[in-house]
Amino acid sequence: MTPDVRSGVQLMLTQHGIRQRCVLLAVSGGVDSMTLLDVVAALAHELHLTVHVAHVDHAIRTESPADAAFVEAEALRRGLTFHTTRINIPTLAETSGLGIEATARKHRYDYLTGLAESIGASIVMTGHTADDVIETVLMNIARAGSLETLAGIPRSRPLSESVSVVRPLLEMRRTEIVAYAEGVGVQWVDDPSNAEGIYLRNRVRAEVLPVLESVFGQGIGRNILRLARAMGEMSTVADELAATRLAEHIRFDSHAAMVDVAMLAAEPRVVVDSFLHKSLRLGTADRDRIHDLAGAEVGSQASLSAGRSALRERSEIVITHVDAAKPPEGITVLSKLSATYHREDQTLEVEAIDVRSAILDSTPSGNSAAIIDLDAISGSLYWRPWQPGERMRLLGMDGTKLVSDILTDAKIPHRMRNRIQVVADEQGILWICGVRRSNRGLCTEGTRRAILCTLR
Repeated sequence: MTPDVRSGVQLMLTQHGIRQRCVLLAVSGGVDSMTLLDVVAALAHELHLTVHVAHVDHAIRTESPADAAFVEAEALRRGLTFHTTRINIPTLAETSGLGIEATARKHRYDYLTGLAESIGASIVMTGHTADDVIETVLMNIARAGSLETLAGIPRSRPLSESVSVVRPLLEMRRTEIVAYAEGVGVQWVDDPSNAEGIYLRNRVRAEVLPVLESVFGQGIGRNILRLARAMGEMSTVADELAATRLAEHIRFDSHAAMVDVAMLAAEPRVVVDSFLHKSLRLGTADRDRIHDLAGAEVGSQASLSAGRSALRERSEIVITHVDAAKPPEGITVLSKLSATYHREDQTLEVEAIDVRSAILDSTPSGNSAAIIDLDAISGSLYWRPWQPGERMRLLGMDGTKLVSDILTDAKIPHRMRNRIQVVADEQGILWICGVRRSNRGLCTEGTRRAILCTLR
């Protein structure tokens, strides 16, 4: 058993081209990481490796400083440089909203990545085993994860532009690791929190797997690993299909991403979901909402994770951050007849015209500006957002029409409607800025005073 573990680690390191390089070992003190420490230290001379050891104390257990001291002693005994840090994960988890496990993982990898960059290490090695893959796949099945997550834990992945994480023990079961450690005299410390039922992974290991083994036999772990490999291969295929067939069906601007509705219905869902996950980082629940919107009425909306929302347009689903979709707030009184008014990223220029000959000459031909007879308005003038249910008297038409219908006729996308502003007086809307003019406040031969409003 002993040569198998060593040769397996050496093969994986060689396959990754890890020679004459600086590597950083992430060592917790458990049997998996201590075995990795022992094997890599033994191979360091042969592979021309410069090896550093890092330990992260999560400050979760009172005995955690002793674990750090143990790992330090074992690293120094092998002549390896040791680094450590203590991060108060329980305190950080209270405000992160991620939970203890996710918070610990995030801050652990942040530390390891920064440390690797600072010492010039291009590789961070961790002691994950095939058992970790099995547990991860079971948790992700329950979460209805993507193909990528059903593949379990990747053998390697980038942590930054210059650093990757590699898992040399990922093909080996924990029983093999323990046998190796006992055979060569590797010392380790057991983490008592691994038996606590408050952590999901612990419950999967202690409760779910034994039940599955009792029903399906001891080979269930091997079958889950086979499933993980198949899902990994399928994920690669789906990603390639998505990249070649679907990239043209998504558009981006500074505020939103627009996904073609026809594509959602025409392409295999597994490929579409891979595309949405990779390009927009949409989780399972988010993707379900996107597919639901594809069959919903125009104007339908859905909330997504990470402060995003999705809106069904005629031919697209538009995904924005909630803050980006908010309309400018408040009402601006146009108290100065020659002035420039600002609201967030919108500008309204107002120019007073009191020369009769210039008034009719200033009448704009398009919708980007409007000229208003000041003697024909009621009360003050306001620049403000339009309100649902508001109506306007259209130029060239009798009666009034809903502003929402006017925007529909003008083919204004739903995602842009919250940002539409109007110029209005006490009786109602005079101009939907940039869209349509009312039949009120029009200039005539008898107009003596007017203002020209231009939307920039």
